[in-house]
Amino acid sequence: MSLISEIFVLIYQVFCVVLESCYRSVFPVADKEVKGKIVLITGSGRGLGRLLAARFAKLGARLVLWDINEDLNHETAEVVEALGAEVHSYACDCTSREEIYATASRVKGEVGDVDILVNNAGILHGKRLLDQTDAQIQKAIELNLLAHFWTSRSFLGRMLEQNQGHIVTISSVSGSFPTAFQVEYCASKYGAVGFHDALSHELYTLGKDGVKTTLVQPFFFDTGISWYPKMRFQKLHKVLEPSYVADQAMSAILKDMPSIFITRQWNFALVMKW
Repeated sequence: MSLISEIFVLIYQVFCVVLESCYRSVFPVADKEVKGKIVLITGSGRGLGRLLAARFAKLGARLVLWDINEDLNHETAEVVEALGAEVHSYACDCTSREEIYATASRVKGEVGDVDILVNNAGILHGKRLLDQTDAQIQKAIELNLLAHFWTSRSFLGRMLEQNQGHIVTISSVSGSFPTAFQVEYCASKYGAVGFHDALSHELYTLGKDGVKTTLVQPFFFDTGISWYPKMRFQKLHKVLEPSYVADQAMSAILKDMPSIFITRQWNFALVMKW
């Protein structure tokens, strides 16, 4: 194909995307059915992980909960069970590749093939780069980025065979906008965004249109344990309510949206950045 032909194809594809976007703004995509689907959530012991687990439970999904803290994960399991959903909880240190692979093997043997994988586990130290220890930096990279590789490698194979499944990457606006005192966090979250983008392109190239990917990039939200920076124009950048973030993330997942900024004003900011 000549360069001119490729340019025309690109223009046509952009036109189709814009046209579809306009159509969907008038006729929104219906939520997909997740009843009976196996949903694995990492970092399910608290915060967004627990909120997402509860929302999937209300829709009849079968929950698989991973967290390094067994007590907190048990509390989430009780919340899910109270909503009438099937739940399986596992203690798993997602900074350990070996532990991820071993726990994934148990899940496949004891529960079944995962339909929706939510890579949610993460950590934020909120210190100057020189004030952090080597171990803290390494842990952030392992949990916020590398864990996505190991969990996805554990469950993606079966998804590809069936051409069906969904991998959700929970990143942050810090994955697109740098923030002081978050060097290791931003680097890992930028990596998570790159992971999502490259994996999405790989699935497209392989023709696996049934395997969906969703990138969730929320602004800072209050989980009771997170550190977040002070900023100018605080009224324009309010710390979000966790329930709002969970609702927006669920909407994106159920509609198979490729990505979502929470809040959407960051879409404009991203354009202005470049």
